[in-house]
Amino acid sequence: MTKSKSLIILENKINNLFTENNENCVVFSDNCNLEWPSEEIINIVFFGNALTDLMFLKILPKKTSYIVWVLCTEFKLLINKFYNIPIQSIKVINRYDLFPKNENIKNFNIEEINNWVIASRPSSLKNIELSYRLLNQLGRKNNQTINIEVCAPNYKISDFERYNKGLEKLNIIYRGDLGPNWVDYIENIENKALIQLSFYPKDDFSVSVAQWQQKNGSLLLSNTIACKDVYGTNVYKLHFEDLYKIKRSGYNNNDLKSIFKTIFRDNNRSTKFFEDKVKAISRESLITKIRDISDEYKDMIYKLNSHELNQSIIKIHRNDL
Repeated sequence: MTKSKSLIILENKINNLFTENNENCVVFSDNCNLEWPSEEIINIVFFGNALTDLMFLKILPKKTSYIVWVLCTEFKLLINKFYNIPIQSIKVINRYDLFPKNENIKNFNIEEINNWVIASRPSSLKNIELSYRLLNQLGRKNNQTINIEVCAPNYKISDFERYNKGLEKLNIIYRGDLGPNWVDYIENIENKALIQLSFYPKDDFSVSVAQWQQKNGSLLLSNTIACKDVYGTNVYKLHFEDLYKIKRSGYNNNDLKSIFKTIFRDNNRSTKFFEDKVKAISRESLITKIRDISDEYKDMIYKLNSHELNQSIIKIHRNDL
């Protein structure tokens, strides 16, 4: 299986970051050949498939201890919960050390923006229909046409058009595959917003969000998984429960109208890389904790490998574990 462009970008950024900090690392991502360094302590970096990858991590170099790294705070908490790996043995890479955000931006009211961008694949959990319907309601509210540029490689226009039935306020422009530097081909980003309302439980970072934020763009995000760590002057969010209510109601017009009252701004947090005290976990302890995961949690992890919203995914988003 060929790696996605986003995955390659992210791997390179992570390897460079660890090198700059004079640290070894093993990036445990899809379809990679692991080469273990000869070190007493090894940093293992897990991506969005972390919960599953850990379950099958059986062969580790002997006489070695490990620090587990993930790409968002939520995954740190999930690994601690599912596998009982100590919190001090799990570290989060600060997304802004990988993709520094541009702070020289104007202050926007997200509800006044009428030019939007979607950079997600058209799967059910990415909530393209929810995004379309929310923006269509914004157009009705402001009595204006909402322009949406859709940038997504390897998909047909029809994969997106099926979500756009009867939405009269939308003007959708399908840009297709613009390459790994797709943001460079979007004009006037500082006057546009990227919308990403994903429920996908393995979204541990989102390269498109990071690239967009580097270019001064505003954001409207679901406050789930990786997006909980995104913040900035023009970062706006919606809670899972408010979005889920709309989906569950079949996109009820009253629910869509009221959703704008629940949008909140997230502009005041920071995290540090390589500065917090950490305690490596021994090989024996790590293998034991992986082996001892409960059958209930195993079943939940298997059910996260889904393209449709299910009870396991809902529990993850609700922190109902």
